[in-house]
Amino acid sequence: MVALCVDGVDCYYGSVKVLKNVRFSVKERDFVGILGPNGSGKTTLLRSIGRTLKPHKGVILLNDVDIYTLKSAEVAREMAVVPQDTVVTFNFTALDVVLMGRNPYLSRFQTESEKDVAIARKAMELTNAWHLAGRPVNQLSGGERQRVIIARALAQEPEILLLDEPTVHLDINNQLEIMDLLKGLCIKRGLIVLAVFHDFNLAV
Repeated sequence: MVALCVDGVDCYYGSVKVLKNVRFSVKERDFVGILGPNGSGKTTLLRSIGRTLKPHKGVILLNDVDIYTLKSAEVAREMAVVPQDTVVTFNFTALDVVLMGRNPYLSRFQTESEKDVAIARKAMELTNAWHLAGRPVNQLSGGERQRVIIARALAQEPEILLLDEPTVHLDINNQLEIMDLLKGLCIKRGLIVLAVFHDFNLAV
């Protein structure tokens, strides 16, 4: 059973303390919404769990192991991150972007197999993005791009999904559809979902 524990975490930007003594633990099938005003450290918490901002104090444990002692590929097989804004500088197709989620399973010069493509397709079907597969990602709307980025995270086949305002670019119908998808992944696949929300109504 996968478990994540945040134990006594403090985080700083320079000399400014943003998080103080954060403690919580989650296990499979938990769906946790992170709420708070702007500047309260919501995104900082996700960055710390996602290994882009090492805590000044405290520890983050993945299955009782400090995540900062693990190799990046090991963490990426267990945990996927959907940031608030994703910039894709090259004109990759949507399928190309989703296939990037398979990188933790490939050796340095290995190309994707039929299995990897099938996993990417399933992830895109789950997020209602398969019809976008051949489209250049830079030509997609904000909502379409968000679906592709969530599909990329699902293609990693993670046990833990971290999302920073995953519905921010979507209209209300698509917001509810993505929320239903995430809840279903928790229930059916046992995923842990940690998500930052700006809309209290979505969180409840």
